[in-house]
Amino acid sequence: MFKQIFYTKTRVILLFLFLVNFFDFHYLPDKFSVKNNKILLIFIVTLLAIWFVGNSKVRNVKTIFDKRVNILLTLLFFSALTNCLSSYMFRGQDVWVTFYQWSPIFLLFLYYPLKSLNFSLKSWEKILFLLFCIEMTAEIIQNLFPHAMLFDMTSGNDKFLRDFRCRIYGNGIISIGSLFCLNCALKQKSNNYIYWALYFISIVLMFLSGFRVVLLGMAVSSIFMALRIKQARLRTIIGSVVLVVGIYGFTQTQISQDRINEIVNRQGTDNFDNDDYVRMITLNYYLHNHFKSPTEAFLGSGLVKRRVDPKTNDVSRVKFESTYSHEISSLAARYHIYTVDWGLLGFSWEGGIPAALILVLIAVLLVCVKTDERFLYISSFGVFALINSLTNARYHGYNNLVWTVLLMVIADKLYQLDKFKKII
Repeated sequence: MFKQIFYTKTRVILLFLFLVNFFDFHYLPDKFSVKNNKILLIFIVTLLAIWFVGNSKVRNVKTIFDKRVNILLTLLFFSALTNCLSSYMFRGQDVWVTFYQWSPIFLLFLYYPLKSLNFSLKSWEKILFLLFCIEMTAEIIQNLFPHAMLFDMTSGNDKFLRDFRCRIYGNGIISIGSLFCLNCALKQKSNNYIYWALYFISIVLMFLSGFRVVLLGMAVSSIFMALRIKQARLRTIIGSVVLVVGIYGFTQTQISQDRINEIVNRQGTDNFDNDDYVRMITLNYYLHNHFKSPTEAFLGSGLVKRRVDPKTNDVSRVKFESTYSHEISSLAARYHIYTVDWGLLGFSWEGGIPAALILVLIAVLLVCVKTDERFLYISSFGVFALINSLTNARYHGYNNLVWTVLLMVIADKLYQLDKFKKII
């Protein structure tokens, strides 16, 4: 009975959708919102319980990849506990309040229950591809009908309508799916034009989001993959040419020109030579004014919930869990100080240096995965994650770590299959 309820592919897909709530559909009740960390944490604990019950029923092979993940996740959990204590000691924030703010990071522990499902490699890739297609559909719909506001954005709705920059929760699957499609396009002998088309559409969607570092990361990781493909076929060359021509054609459209002008205009002011640039303001604040001691700077001042009224950009009418939360929210409202603007460096200011280093090591672990050329999208995403972690939270923020878990499960499956071959 247990296996019939939990171990089917369809239910795992629904599980993913429900868990991430994956685009935070605007018309769902607030208690089911992806922003409700308590619901998310309870769900993760439930999945861990499912894993403990069902793990004995599944053949679980220990690989070198799995052992390294175990070490990193154990260290991550203890880093989270020390961060909670640090926040309590230096900021007076209750330990539980800090702990459940770690929910989006604790998504990494879904590695265990998902690994125990013991699906085939092909099944996991089908799940990845389906979720990628669903996310792309959601972003296309929201971009076509921006004023409908079908999905809650990760930034204020007014900013989305003004700048036309679509940022849906869980959008990290776009990056993974894009690299997956490129990998298939470069390796498959037939029907690779479909993957070229999906790769092109995903690049367009990333371009419309307006994040320069995301485009840089995708360019570098795509080149990284292409250089590791040893055999260049005529189809690949033709596909690449068509892709370049398609991208050039898209840049000539009005919507593309508007986005290019917007990026160029931001480049004039949003650069590190400008002391009034919000990232420089954030950096100077956390380097010179925030921490009360070197110990707090190392362990982090604690993950915190920022609460700012999106309509008035005010904090006076908002209820806060702690004085620390009120302080950080006031800084966000007045000076636009957000740690996500500094990627994992920003995360280290609140979550602690040890935890940030562990997230870096997880990305490095993916980069170092040794596989057949057909699975280069795993290591390529590791490259993408490291680049984006410089000034962006697309790797670790907005519940995107669940997609990293999906790649970790696929990577472990590859190591299992390689181990079985050696045994045989």
